[in-house]
Amino acid sequence: MAADPVIQRFIEKHADNVARLLESAGYDEMRAFMATLSTEQAASIVRHLGKRSACHYLATLGTEQAMEIIKVLPVQYAAALIRDMPGPEKKALLAGKDIPYRIKTILRYPKDSVGAEMESNPVTLNEGLTVKQARAFLKKNRDHISDTLFVTGSEQQFTGVIALKNLLFADNTTKIARLCEPSTHRLSPREALVSAGAHPAWKQVTALPVVERGGRLSGVLHRERVQEVLDTAPVNPALTSDITDGVFSLSELFWTACADMLSGNDSPAQSERH
Repeated sequence: MAADPVIQRFIEKHADNVARLLESAGYDEMRAFMATLSTEQAASIVRHLGKRSACHYLATLGTEQAMEIIKVLPVQYAAALIRDMPGPEKKALLAGKDIPYRIKTILRYPKDSVGAEMESNPVTLNEGLTVKQARAFLKKNRDHISDTLFVTGSEQQFTGVIALKNLLFADNTTKIARLCEPSTHRLSPREALVSAGAHPAWKQVTALPVVERGGRLSGVLHRERVQEVLDTAPVNPALTSDITDGVFSLSELFWTACADMLSGNDSPAQSERH
C-alpha cells in the first residue's frame, strides 16, 4: 500500500493526518502499516502520535529497529519517549551501545526538570575566536542560533553572552572574549521546569543558559520548548511577537552583512567611517 508514490508523498507532507488515522486504528494495524515505511517516514509519524501510542509502538519493535527510529527523532522528544516506555523495553534501549550520547545526557536529569528539556548540544562561540571567525561559524549554523549568543571557554566553561547585534557591528579582528558580557540570567539543570517557566527573563530573551554547579554550560533552554511542555501561552503575546519579529529582521540583516564581511570587507561600523 505505502509503496504507491502518491501515498508516499502524502505521508511525507501530511504525517500529522496519517498519525491521527493510525490513532483510531488498532495497534496491530498501526504496526503492519508502519512496517511498510522507511525509518524516516515512520519517525515522522511517530512524532505526531500521542505519547502513549508512540511508546507502545516503539515497545513492540525489536531494540535495534526502535533505536533506528529514535535516532531520527528530535533529541528532546526521543528522550521523553524513552523515559515513558515500559520498564523492560526502556532498559534494553538504554543498555544498547547505539543510544546517542545527547539522549543519555538528558535522561540523567529528573522528569519535568530544566535538564530534561534543554537543548544539550547548543551552538556556542569559543572565547578565543575572532569576530570574523565567529561570523563564519554562525553562518554555517544559522538555523540553530538565538538572539543571544552563548560563549564558552575551555572544557565548555560558561563565559557569558553576546547580543547578536553587537557581533554584527564589531570589528573583524576583535576577540569574542572582549565582546562577551556576564550573564545575569542562568538556570540550573535540576531546577523544576515550572519554576524556570516563570522566570522574568523570558520577557526579553528567547533562550537561557543552563549552567552546572562547576560553571560548565550543560545546555540551553528555549522559551518555545518551555511553552510547549507546560502548555502555556506566552507571558505577553504582543511582546513575544515583537521580540520574534525583531530577531528575524536582525538575523536577515546579519546574514546580508556577513556576505560582504566574509569576503574580506570591513564591518558596517568601519564602512560608515570611510
